[in-house]
Amino acid sequence: MPLRKNNFLRCPSKVVERRSQRHGPRSTIYELNGDQYKGEWKNDMKHGMGQQVWKSGANYIGDWKYGKCDGYGTYTKGNQLYIGEWRNGKKHGHGKYAYSDLAYYHGEWRKGHRSGWGEMHYENGDVFMGEWLLDKRHGRGIIRYIGGDWYEGEWQYDEKHGKGKLYFAEKGKQYVGMWLRLARALSHDTQKIFHIHDRWTDVMTKKYFSGKASIIRAGPR
Repeated sequence: MPLRKNNFLRCPSKVVERRSQRHGPRSTIYELNGDQYKGEWKNDMKHGMGQQVWKSGANYIGDWKYGKCDGYGTYTKGNQLYIGEWRNGKKHGHGKYAYSDLAYYHGEWRKGHRSGWGEMHYENGDVFMGEWLLDKRHGRGIIRYIGGDWYEGEWQYDEKHGKGKLYFAEKGKQYVGMWLRLARALSHDTQKIFHIHDRWTDVMTKKYFSGKASIIRAGPR
């Protein structure tokens, strides 16, 4: 009767490879680059619940899917903290990111960027609530300045642009008009505000203009 070769005799390397694959819960795995991971695996990929500590000091604990952060998790690095949803290794969905003790963003994320509706608290005490696109204020929004002034209206690529109104708390006056995004056209952003019959304009003299340009534009930025 002829001998029948088993799987090990037929392909020993495949058997060894299959036995060495990580699957299910594991204790801490130390990688050659200094990173470490403790948690669940599937087909030799981080999958399920787990914690990753990078050599840089960054730390993530939460859901994994086929080797990437995916689901809900907490990421920390230094004094920065993100708690929220992930997809395919990037912040995606709803989450809160604290940049420091005073500055934080709470809202929607898409592919690692602040995009959608969100609320941003700045170091100096200003607060913005509104729409974002690729980490820039873009769409409708309102910003409340620490001094009590506020602007409500349209934004484009982090600049006030379109219809809007600005309220000066100290004077108790509100100015309504069209706003222009000029940051890309100016060498710098020095402005002077002139009030004329309860209206206001910015008078700018720049090398990009042939003379003076009077523009209705937002005051403090």
